[in-house]
Amino acid sequence: MKRKKILILGAGPAGIGAGFRLKEQGIPSWAICEEKSYVGGLSTSFRDESGFTWDIGGHVIFSRYEYFSRMLGKILKNDYYRHTRKSSVWTPAGLVDYPFQNNISQLHREDYLKCLGDLVSARERQPRMKNFRDWTDYTFGKEICRQFILPFNRNMWQTEPEKMDFGWADKTVAKPDAKELFRQYITGREIKPAGYNRSFLYPKNGGTGALWRKFLPEIGTHLNYNLKAVSVDPDLRSVKFSDGSEICYDALISTVPLNLLVKMIRRKPEKISRDAKQLAWNSGIVTGLGIRGNPAEDFSWIYFGAKGVPFFRVSLYSGYSPSNAPSGTFSILAELSLPAGKKVDMNAKTRQTVAGLVNSGIIRDKRKIISRFNFYSEYFYPVPTLSRDSALSGIQEYLMRQELFSRGRFGAWKYELSSMDQSFMMGKEAVDRIVCGTTELVFE
Repeated sequence: MKRKKILILGAGPAGIGAGFRLKEQGIPSWAICEEKSYVGGLSTSFRDESGFTWDIGGHVIFSRYEYFSRMLGKILKNDYYRHTRKSSVWTPAGLVDYPFQNNISQLHREDYLKCLGDLVSARERQPRMKNFRDWTDYTFGKEICRQFILPFNRNMWQTEPEKMDFGWADKTVAKPDAKELFRQYITGREIKPAGYNRSFLYPKNGGTGALWRKFLPEIGTHLNYNLKAVSVDPDLRSVKFSDGSEICYDALISTVPLNLLVKMIRRKPEKISRDAKQLAWNSGIVTGLGIRGNPAEDFSWIYFGAKGVPFFRVSLYSGYSPSNAPSGTFSILAELSLPAGKKVDMNAKTRQTVAGLVNSGIIRDKRKIISRFNFYSEYFYPVPTLSRDSALSGIQEYLMRQELFSRGRFGAWKYELSSMDQSFMMGKEAVDRIVCGTTELVFE
């Protein structure tokens, strides 16, 4: 058996962040084992036979951390475009700037007054928040919830809001100010765009996945492809792989889905298995369409909460970089959520997606579609259910005692910590904790 001081499972943003930091720290003995034949995880990119580049979802690059910003400068150099977000919410009456709840003055007058009145009434009531549905009613009022918030979230999460917690939303979702909304309507003054991704970067060539491929010279021979972990022995501190090989470690950083990691661990407490069964997630399909001509609208992405529309978000990917689509064409990427593990007829879903795009005016003529791309992901988003935090507390406490650090989108299993910059920083800070004993700030 081989022994590595630090073993990393997965070469997505968290695993690459860990490997990059180990290289910086001068640690000689470490390895990354990746199940696939490529890096990036869900942040990878593919190029189809027609010359279109596709990401696995609406991945753009932004940073909330000084370290990650410095890393971007070192790795990307000037090989990127900088964009100002053009994001909207689709309604039957037309597009409304994102976030919807901050731009209701763009609705028809009756809808605006109803939304504003319900918002004011909701804020006057004593909040009794037991779940995400309660939180939305108090934070937005019932009319804003009816028009967009609830149908969008049901579509995205594939989970009823009464079964979800609200702590994640309280940290990440923009909250409307009734007085400011009234002033906006009277004066016509726009509310400044909200959110950390109102400005973002995108690689000039190769899609979002190009960012992670640029790390390969830094990681070098420490990266091993096509190695799927099948069991973890925390007592012997060893991992067995599907090819029969085995690697021993002093500390393990895992980015595989947390529930799968728990299944792999030998001789674990029964409570940990029970906690892992409480973790919920959804599956998803990304459908890309390459189309002749020019898009009907210029946008970054549009959110959907309308009935009969299968997708929850649509991105204009050719707008991110000219290299994403051949000359004379443009590309649309739609994201669809499914119940966890549900298999579907991909061709039927593609037809539904095309029909939804035509009916909503995103595509004018489906006969001009010249390329179709589909990608199914069994693990799309970790769902913040009511039982999530108590389950995570028990699992993570046990893992940390075993020198096992589960990080990244599905390693940490926290939607509110699932962006690329957060995942990368979780990998980096896990290494700092192992090597230097410092406190992790991103992972909570």
